[in-house]
Amino acid sequence: MFCDFGLDTGIASFPATHPLKSLDLGGGALLDLGVYPLMFSSVVLDEHVGQKASIPEVTSSLFVVDRVNHDDVIVLKYPENGRMVVLTASMRGRVGWISAG
Repeated sequence: MFCDFGLDTGIASFPATHPLKSLDLGGGALLDLGVYPLMFSSVVLDEHVGQKASIPEVTSSLFVVDRVNHDDVIVLKYPENGRMVVLTASMRGRVGWISAG
């Protein structure tokens, strides 16, 4: 499964105090955007969601500019059922799509 959420936020021009860019406010793609593909994939792939959630193996990478993560890639593997998902979140995209099936 692949889940992505990206927006062209114009983050490069934001001041350091902007909520999407402020470290004090938890700014960055991971916390501001990454939670959406993470939750969607958990609902679809985790057989125990809503009961006792599975704990997936996690691998991740961040692209950081001025100490703020602009792009994230996260791979989750659920050992119980062998399912895997690649999650991405970006605050720099210009074109996007939604695909299911």
